[in-house]
Amino acid sequence: MYSLLKNKSIFLLFIMGVFLFVNISSLAKKNQPLADFEESKFNTNFRNYNQKIKFTNNLNHNIAEFMIAIADTPEKQQYGLMNLDFLPQNLGMIFIKEQTQNISMWMKNTLIPLDMIFLDENFIVNHIAENTTPHSLAVISSPYNSRAVLEVNAGIAKKFNIKIGDKLIINKL
Repeated sequence: MYSLLKNKSIFLLFIMGVFLFVNISSLAKKNQPLADFEESKFNTNFRNYNQKIKFTNNLNHNIAEFMIAIADTPEKQQYGLMNLDFLPQNLGMIFIKEQTQNISMWMKNTLIPLDMIFLDENFIVNHIAENTTPHSLAVISSPYNSRAVLEVNAGIAKKFNIKIGDKLIINKL
C-alpha cells in the first residue's frame, strides 16, 4: 500500500512540475519585447534594410542616401510596409519589377504616411506620390510605366528635394 501511494505521489509531483514548467515558459514569452515576435516579418526586421542607395540629380550631385530593403518575392511585395508603425528616416523599401509596366500600389494596412517614388527602366524618377494616406484603398500609380517604386517616410522627397529626372543608384553592400 505504501509503495502504491508513493508512486501516485511521484506521478502527481511530475504532472505538477510539467504544468508549472509550461506555465512559466508561456509567461516568459509574453514578457518578451514585441520586436522578438515580429522578427520573422520582413518589414519590421531592420537588419533586412541592408542595401545602400543614393539619389543623384542631373548634374550627378548626390542628393540623399538611404538603406533599403528589397521586396524581391511576391510575399514581400504583397506585405510591403504594412502594419509598420515606425520607419526610421534613413530607411525605405523598394519594389522592383522584371520589366517596365503600370505599377499600382495602395496603403491598405499601412499605418504611416509614405512618399512613393516611381522609377523608370533606368531608375530615373518619373513620378512621386507624396504623403500617401494610411489605410487608403485608393490606387496609387504613375502616369508612366515604371520598373520600380521606392517607399520612404512621407516628406522625404520634399526634404531632400528629390524630383522627376533624378536618378536612383543601388549599391550592394
